[in-house]
Amino acid sequence: MSFLNEDVNLIRKKLQLCGLDIQSNSNFSISFKKLSKLYSELFFKSDYRDFPKFKLMENKIQFNEMIIIRDVQFISICEHHLLIIEGTSTVAYIPKKYIVGLSKISQIIHFFSKRPQLQEKMTKQISISLKNLLKTEDVAVFINAVHYCMKIRYAQDRSSDVVTTELSGSFVSDNLLKDRFLRFCYSNR
Repeated sequence: MSFLNEDVNLIRKKLQLCGLDIQSNSNFSISFKKLSKLYSELFFKSDYRDFPKFKLMENKIQFNEMIIIRDVQFISICEHHLLIIEGTSTVAYIPKKYIVGLSKISQIIHFFSKRPQLQEKMTKQISISLKNLLKTEDVAVFINAVHYCMKIRYAQDRSSDVVTTELSGSFVSDNLLKDRFLRFCYSNR
């Protein structure tokens, strides 16, 4: 566990540079190890070999309407500040040849949230993955999140949230479909 020890020493040095008296507070030694372990768990669970495994099901009933998985809660870490991003993701797709178990979509959302992340990048990663896996261009992703880097640093931003969308296929070309999806996303907020 030399990585853990190196990590603890780096954290200790950073806190000392911030002017914190870590020598006289014995709780810091425990906190360093816990923080280092937490970072290891958060940041090293994002290998593509861990991507959710699932089988596509043939769309035998030829369902061709929008399927929406709404308000999947996630927690991620801002890759700029290493602080929490907490939010929900709503995903829709129009199946062509394949459908997938609905829980698999939330697993994909959680896979991409388990790494230091930019919300914009995460939105795009979810969309690209679903388009490739489901063999359809008709995918829409909506993420609404609170960024603790904004919330704790600026008093005026305590209630701000950030919204990102990634629309493709019919969700771009069909304005009625796009509006219907966005109404689902914004209703009850």
